[in-house]
Amino acid sequence: MDAGTGPRSVVLALSIVDSVDIRHVSRPYLAELCEEINENTYLAVRSGSSVVYADRQEAGQTLSVVMKLGGQRPLHGSAVGKLVAAYSPDLEQRVLQAPRLEQFTPYTLVNRDRLREEFETIRERGYSVSDGESVEGILGLATPVVDATGSVTAAVHVSAPRGRLSPDRLPFVVAAMSRTSLQISRQLGAEQDAVPVRAVEEVRAFEERRPGRGPQRAE
Repeated sequence: MDAGTGPRSVVLALSIVDSVDIRHVSRPYLAELCEEINENTYLAVRSGSSVVYADRQEAGQTLSVVMKLGGQRPLHGSAVGKLVAAYSPDLEQRVLQAPRLEQFTPYTLVNRDRLREEFETIRERGYSVSDGESVEGILGLATPVVDATGSVTAAVHVSAPRGRLSPDRLPFVVAAMSRTSLQISRQLGAEQDAVPVRAVEEVRAFEERRPGRGPQRAE
């Protein structure tokens, strides 16, 4: 599966990433995470009012979700978009005040009240989930990367077929991702506790309370 935009987006995204050298910093940690969980791992960064993929480490899975570097992600309909918006007041308001939110699948969140609750929940648990909201059958996860100013300007991301991120396996993946996010954040000069590192049991408890999937009616 492939998603992306044109060359101009790629150049813009990567020039922003290069300015803080975040790809160089994050690459070994993304590679370690990729080996640990055997799933493709991504670094996504904020680029103006959108979120784009800046780097990728590929696992050996026969069926993988492959995103093009520079590919933009919707702020309301993807794990990385929702996460960065949740930690960026200007982007959150952009989403909540948008005249129309595109419904990519029957599960895309387009109700403003539900989205407001979703952003609050992301901040509470410290990670984001997109369950068939961009592409049906694909589950995406994202954890925050914090820079030296305390801002969430990037995210660690994993996407896989829903069946591979079962309720039993997902907590282990999120826990590993949160450790990776903290390692990268520390290398960027963030404080030692800038990213909440979730234990498997914590994630399992959060997931037990996460609302089940259901079609969202457009406004």
